[in-house]
Amino acid sequence: MTSQIERLPVELFELVAASLELLSCKNLRLTSQRLRFLIHPLFVECAFSRLKTTLGSPSLGRLVNVSRCENLRGAVKVLQIQLLTSSDYHTLAAISRVGRFPPPKRFPRVPGIQDRHVHDEATTLKYVLESRYPTRLYDSLVKALRGFTNLEAVHFYPRNDQPAACRRLISEDDRLFRSRCFQVVVDAIVQTDVRLLEFRMAKCRRGTALHKEATLPFSVLNVPAQSLHALCHRFSHLHTLTISVLTIYDDVSQVPGWQKWIASIVATAPKLRNLTLSLDRSAYVASAFRSLASSCTCPNLQVFQLMFCALHADDLASMISSHSATLRRALFSDLRLVTGTWSSILHALKECKKLEHLRLSSLSEENHPIQRLDVRRENRDMAGMLEEIIAIYDTPADTLAPENSSSVGPHHVVGLSVNLRERLNITVPSG
Repeated sequence: MTSQIERLPVELFELVAASLELLSCKNLRLTSQRLRFLIHPLFVECAFSRLKTTLGSPSLGRLVNVSRCENLRGAVKVLQIQLLTSSDYHTLAAISRVGRFPPPKRFPRVPGIQDRHVHDEATTLKYVLESRYPTRLYDSLVKALRGFTNLEAVHFYPRNDQPAACRRLISEDDRLFRSRCFQVVVDAIVQTDVRLLEFRMAKCRRGTALHKEATLPFSVLNVPAQSLHALCHRFSHLHTLTISVLTIYDDVSQVPGWQKWIASIVATAPKLRNLTLSLDRSAYVASAFRSLASSCTCPNLQVFQLMFCALHADDLASMISSHSATLRRALFSDLRLVTGTWSSILHALKECKKLEHLRLSSLSEENHPIQRLDVRRENRDMAGMLEEIIAIYDTPADTLAPENSSSVGPHHVVGLSVNLRERLNITVPSG
């Protein structure tokens, strides 16, 4: 007997099906042959438009199988490469040695790894660490990328989120594993004909907030000249780039030209609209950012997010001024000024006529108030709101601070006194 939903006109059925989630699509396609036929395009889009994979043999094998299927490979637009931690691999190895499935409850579950794949996944860490170059991973990833003709984005991030205070506390095995896996991913992109729109070294949530950063060693940005030239073609239409690296793992000063590594990567994406840099507050980063500020030319840059960075105020002001005609959103968090004051940076932001949103947080001291300036939320002109902040900065600190309070340097953004918070309606995060 034909159900009522099967008797709907195709156009009306498509409107109803468009609001269904993946689980509902799976159930509906099992109801009848006609519904299976009608729901198939939507099911393929829901199930395969965003693929998540580890770099273990079973996961890459599934990826290659999808890339070989003509009905599925065209739907893949986002590839999320999720790296397990060394702790995850040790757990999988222990389960593999026990050989009981499902494993005893004393073992924590590793999400995304099926019992029948535990043994093959468990060997990935050892293989990558002991190989001079993980060719097996590279070959499988190249085969998969060649089949994904409509691929638009690659996201590279670890499975576990790392708190900001623990960004440096990554084991030696994890650092080496992530570095070699990242090298494989870049080499595979270079070898194929993909034209990416997004490349992220983190998982993004709520628009621009970073989640699960890769925090790779700075040396991974030392891409050979030939590969950089190839990336210029792969990133020719790239509009979103997220870089998450730390200099503390490398003695980069011994490598000629290390200051230009970030700038060289950014230069491969001439149509960049969204740039996010998550670095560290070392002197090396200040030098690297100076090179970027002096050479970066992104005529379409609209969103600039800078996190955990040491820099000179003049360099950031120069970076902002270079993109004042297009910049719409600026987000600065956990920054340390090596020289200069925030007053010059705020003056540069005032030149951005299209600026709609500005966020400043934890800029020069711990537990610093968060400040948000949003044109739509406040229903005010950005220039006027910036004028209020600039007026505070241009006022001597001793006229703002209470008599019994200690003075604070002008580079300690926002909040030279409680009076500033009251005038600017600053939100102080709880905890």
